[in-house]
Amino acid sequence: MKNRIKDKYRVVTLNSLIYFLLAYYSVILLTNGFSLLLAKLYGYNGTLYHFGVILDIKEWQWSDNFVFLIFFLGTAFPLLLGIIAAKKYRKIRRRSCNYKMFFFWAYLISASYFFGNLLVGVIFYFGFGAVFVSYSVPLIIKILFGVIAVFVLIMIGKNSVRNTMVS
Repeated sequence: MKNRIKDKYRVVTLNSLIYFLLAYYSVILLTNGFSLLLAKLYGYNGTLYHFGVILDIKEWQWSDNFVFLIFFLGTAFPLLLGIIAAKKYRKIRRRSCNYKMFFFWAYLISASYFFGNLLVGVIFYFGFGAVFVSYSVPLIIKILFGVIAVFVLIMIGKNSVRNTMVS
């Protein structure tokens, strides 16, 4: 009896791990691909890797509009992916289907990616931080964005517990 329960937990854990990895690579590649598409629309070339995008741009070619396009819109794309995945997950979460874990993980990863980048951008010159520096956003506004990002990340974690139990 105990072996059957252990085997069941192993299968569920492995299944969840596989869907986590699929969702992670999907979100990261779609986000980086979207940033590359934005750069190509602006007239610049680049290469898409699993860890990010390498753009063939000289330092003097970066304009404020291009920084906004790549580091704001490109980094905000996971929020859209997260909203779509959350809606899809809510529709199928009570059903017995394997792929619902993909949408659950895609929602969590997308939201964490967006709000994590917002939080890191408040502190460092990374992602949203490049936009903040480029547009000279005051420190009080950056702190407000950081507090909002922390609060939303806490709420996402709190709300995901219930969804985990349902799934």
